[in-house]
Amino acid sequence: MSIQRNNYAVYFLCTTFFAIIPNKIFTTTLTMNTGAAIRTIRKQLSISQQDLAAKCSISQPALSRIESGTKMPTPRSINKICKILDIPESLIYIIAMQENDVHESKKGVYRILYPSIKDLALQIACTNEPKLKKKHN
Repeated sequence: MSIQRNNYAVYFLCTTFFAIIPNKIFTTTLTMNTGAAIRTIRKQLSISQQDLAAKCSISQPALSRIESGTKMPTPRSINKICKILDIPESLIYIIAMQENDVHESKKGVYRILYPSIKDLALQIACTNEPKLKKKHN
């Protein structure tokens, strides 16, 4: 998929999701698991934690803590990771969303739509060749 087509797909995915589940979808405290989303994408791309950490100029133990959820990634770290993985940041947040991030009144719609939206987001995220060599863990 070309970068331009990929950008259109991401735009469509985001606008569709947020148009279907409007205003106040999120509770006041988000529990999005961005670390798990990063780990899922990294593993689907067959990139080792060591390689991703080195390319992002963060330590492997720090990336491990981010992926395990014991450390919240900074916006700067997320930006670096997304640049290296060659994906828009919005995909990380879509993949990281959890049911308890959604307002109670919207959970029914979320349960119906989110599995398909997450699968599509993962397909988009794993379409581009990341800016580092692929390696297995």
